[in-house]
Amino acid sequence: MKWLTFSVAIAVLLFCLMTCGLRLSKSKTPGNIDLPKEIVHEKDGSTMVLIPAGEFIMGSTDEEISRWEDEAEALSARRWFTDEAPQHRVYLAAYYIDKYEVTNAQYRKFVAETNHPPPRYRRRRRGGRTFDKPDLPVMGVNWEDAVAYAKWVGKRLPTEAEWEKAARGTDGIHYPWGNVFDHAKCNAYLRGSIGPQPVGSCPQGASPYGVLDMAGNIWEWCADWHSSDYYAESPYENPQGPKTGEEKVLRGGAWWVRMPASETRCAYRGGNAPSERHSNYGFRLVKEIEK
Repeated sequence: MKWLTFSVAIAVLLFCLMTCGLRLSKSKTPGNIDLPKEIVHEKDGSTMVLIPAGEFIMGSTDEEISRWEDEAEALSARRWFTDEAPQHRVYLAAYYIDKYEVTNAQYRKFVAETNHPPPRYRRRRRGGRTFDKPDLPVMGVNWEDAVAYAKWVGKRLPTEAEWEKAARGTDGIHYPWGNVFDHAKCNAYLRGSIGPQPVGSCPQGASPYGVLDMAGNIWEWCADWHSSDYYAESPYENPQGPKTGEEKVLRGGAWWVRMPASETRCAYRGGNAPSERHSNYGFRLVKEIEK
């Protein structure tokens, strides 16, 4: 009788384990499958970092917005930060993002293979420095140029939400490294910068996922149209931005900004027409995970 009771108990235990195993296998998503944290994309040799599936905090609170508006007023700078509200939670599927901004060397290969026009500011000089060194981020490219490169290399521009999650992680921090601005951790104007630095020059400013130069160096194009009130209607899961607009989103600040402490924040939203080129506009790309 005791043997029978023991056998029944073992059978029940095995059934429970099998059931749990099935449930776990069914609940697996690209975010929690055992994927490498970094990969190398063969076409352009870029290192890409895994951003796991899950929720993160996007945007800024009313209190934070008020603080940055007060700073702008004190500097007699005309700025609005209300397009960062409301702060909200967003769920994103897993993806890979470039660890570094796309470089001149990578972009030249694209130009050579496709006969695409070179960047407008590729040979411009400032302060005795050239902007076309191989390890500098490519600049002087518009949104349309970035999309053309992305198609050539087999990737795409990040959505605004994907960019922000890669920059700030899941805890809603202000900068990739934390909540206090630090000139030593990014290439921005008041640090004494007279131009862009080679990608990865500020490793101490890495994001929680290890993505570099998400603050300063160059503004980075995103896929989305910009809208000042989009956050109020943004879907919870994998938002793609408004369907139409006049400007495309730019993120991250650059080596020259008027207010580096505010414009290099992860939540700061910039934008310009997709045809516009500027000496501090560049980009990085993402790669979707096959399901």
